[in-house]
Amino acid sequence: MFNNMGGRGSSVGIPSGTSYKGRKSNSDRRLNTMMFNPIGTTKGSKRNVNLTLNNFDRKTFGSGKETLAIMDDKGRVSHAFKGKSGSVTPDVEGYNASKNSHVIHNHPSKTWGGTFSPADVNYLVNSGAKSVRAVAREGSYILRPRKGTTQSSKIVKDYSRVSKNVHKNNNLSGKANRQYQTGQYHKWLKDNASNYGYEYIYLKRK
Repeated sequence: MFNNMGGRGSSVGIPSGTSYKGRKSNSDRRLNTMMFNPIGTTKGSKRNVNLTLNNFDRKTFGSGKETLAIMDDKGRVSHAFKGKSGSVTPDVEGYNASKNSHVIHNHPSKTWGGTFSPADVNYLVNSGAKSVRAVAREGSYILRPRKGTTQSSKIVKDYSRVSKNVHKNNNLSGKANRQYQTGQYHKWLKDNASNYGYEYIYLKRK
């Protein structure tokens, strides 16, 4: 919410009232988590995680608004929030629950959602989440700490600089603009995320 990525502008914000010392935003509306949680499956199974991700994708695809869900390793969603067309911010309780959990949100553009904003990366670094996932029309983007490595928070500053440069040197608009930005950000994360102790994954929509 507080550090949009160029023309795309989708982001996850850090709420007011947390221990984070940067700029914060007010939280968005809470949702009933039952809409995402799988029913009638074995607790702890990997199938639960996949069902939850499928539920999230099905119920947010084409919604026009950003939605955020906080999921544990067993596929259970503990908190969910619905934001605006270009941002979503959990409340303090939801933000605190992000630690050691997986943060899922959508980039709801009808043409090309794009990869992570600097705000998304900042959320991962400061919340202590196990991963952030952005679900877009073209596919899903995942960023998470690499096991056995030390993570550097410098990725936030460096990625923000890349975002500003791409936006500054780009005169495109609409889908072409988003695809251009996505290509630049995607390449940077693919080439550099591991240097900061993170793993970056893109799963193309089938």
